[in-house]
Amino acid sequence: MGALHNLAINHAQNKAAIAAAGAIPPLLKLLEPNSSTGVQAAAAGALLHLAADHALNLAAINSVTPALVRLLGPDSSADVQVATAGALCSLATNNGQNRAAIAAAGAIPALVRLLGADLPAGVQKNAAGTLCILANSAQNQAAITAADAIPALVHLLNPYTPPTVQEAAATRLRYLASDAQNVAQNRVTITAAAVIPALVQLLPPESSADVQEAAARLLGSLAINLSHNQAATGIAGTIAALVRLLGSESAEDVQAAALSALQNLANNHVQNKAAIVAGGALTPLVRLLEHDSPPHVQRVAADALRNLICSTEAQDAAAAAGAIPALLQLLGSGSAEDVQKATACALHNLACCHSHNQASLAANGAIPALVRLLGYDSSSDVQAAAAGALCSEAANHAPNQAATTAPFRLWCG
Repeated sequence: MGALHNLAINHAQNKAAIAAAGAIPPLLKLLEPNSSTGVQAAAAGALLHLAADHALNLAAINSVTPALVRLLGPDSSADVQVATAGALCSLATNNGQNRAAIAAAGAIPALVRLLGADLPAGVQKNAAGTLCILANSAQNQAAITAADAIPALVHLLNPYTPPTVQEAAATRLRYLASDAQNVAQNRVTITAAAVIPALVQLLPPESSADVQEAAARLLGSLAINLSHNQAATGIAGTIAALVRLLGSESAEDVQAAALSALQNLANNHVQNKAAIVAGGALTPLVRLLEHDSPPHVQRVAADALRNLICSTEAQDAAAAAGAIPALLQLLGSGSAEDVQKATACALHNLACCHSHNQASLAANGAIPALVRLLGYDSSSDVQAAAAGALCSEAANHAPNQAATTAPFRLWCG
């Protein structure tokens, strides 16, 4: 069985050949209770890889879904539970009928039990992953919530859980808080389970980059469009921990996740905007706009800056942190379109009703740079953002109005 397992991994031709040779029925037979736990685990592992991304094998293996679900029970060894949860995950991936059949066979409460603190990390991780796949339907999501999966997943964020399990739990919770049905209620439920202090404990430097990223992304998801959660998440300790993740010692994806979280915390929330600015976020944020940052980090940094600079104090602080030259260098043709759009939107807010910033931007070449983005080679989104920034730059500022209209007078002869 080990040989079949290895031959099937990521190899479609081998999967088909193994199935054509009649391997699936005897493997299914080996899942029965009279087989030893080692044999059951090996058979489930082989079935996992035969089913992965192979529709014909999926259909053949799905016939024994109830037998697989029984192997999740407390009488099975940890190895059997790990392999079985993995096989069920393969059956459920991109297959709504299989997800319904797995849930109907009682898998959800069985998988939630496998999240228990007394179980091995591999069992917890695979159980969390399979629950995430099963949650791709409204009916299963309700069953997962009813089975108390959310408190169980939150418990796995504790500092004594292995990092791979912490990451898996945070990732699954983020799915329930962002991509699932009933996300608003899920966010409230997750927050009520004391998830925020647990997540903050995962942000310090001693955590792995994967754990930090997963925790920061979940914090950001919990804050989307929910003022109560923004207030709960925007406590000083959370903001300070996220700001630390903007530093150069953090991985790029961690920086992007922290920026997104800060942006969501600030969105339409005056107190959080002020707390983030007061917490020193602008200086490291502006550094992330520089050329040596990857485009996805530059874009999220510009978006976050736009969200934060909605007061005179924040506009002053951003300019003092060097935001003007940092943003203007991103308007060039070497920047990606989404970076140009986000940058123009940030410049709009930086100039809005702020005569000093309007003058500084003009002195640093903002107007011709924005006018260039109105050209036919720019996308409509970039053109609209550039036009908005020019309007903000010229509003109630006579010298900028003259400088802005000059190119159009030349074009019109």
